[in-house]
Amino acid sequence: MKKTGNKGDDFICVCFAFIQAETTFAPQPEEEGRATGTIAASVYFLYIYLGAGVVGCILFVILNTLAQGALVAADWWLSYW
Repeated sequence: MKKTGNKGDDFICVCFAFIQAETTFAPQPEEEGRATGTIAASVYFLYIYLGAGVVGCILFVILNTLAQGALVAADWWLSYW
């Protein structure tokens, strides 16, 4: 580090040296891994079982089907009327 006698310049030199040291020795981030393959059916069944259960999932599908049917029927009725 060069001494200039000016306090402002010395401060800038110290700051620059600190920044340079931080960027030089900073740990580099590791590359993310990515899993490939398929998910076993048992994982899906466990997910359903631990969630709402089989009955809850069947009820969910039935209610969503009825709701979609009601929306389609309302659109059909408006176009017919």
